[in-house]
Amino acid sequence: MIEVNLEEPVRAFLTHAGCIVHRQSALGTGIPDLLGYHRLLDSFIAVELKLVRLQQAVRQAKGYLWHAHYAFVAMPMEIAKRIACDTERWSVLTENGIGLLGVDSSHVDILIAGTYHNAERYMDLYPRFQREINRARKP
Repeated sequence: MIEVNLEEPVRAFLTHAGCIVHRQSALGTGIPDLLGYHRLLDSFIAVELKLVRLQQAVRQAKGYLWHAHYAFVAMPMEIAKRIACDTERWSVLTENGIGLLGVDSSHVDILIAGTYHNAERYMDLYPRFQREINRARKP
């Protein structure tokens, strides 16, 4: 499996959950692989796709929380399940409020829920999203 193979199941998962999804959208602190805007929650969700290298993924996801309300690391299901069952690696995610998504070719599971962050600086960074957000906010 390569990292790009994680993208489509996660994109479909976010879309099904009600998000407008963009690929590799620039944030002030980096570029998440996927960035979703959830209309009903009025929240941004940043997702970092990784095959391995949890520590690198956590560093990147922590940076996204300046501008996104939720951050997740998405990894292949087998690896993500091992992480979710490992107390030390689980705590690295939960202490930082970062969620974990387990991904296989047909579905995505939330193995660790992300924590809401008050990302006050989010709206000024998303001019590309702005038109879609405004359309989505209209009833």
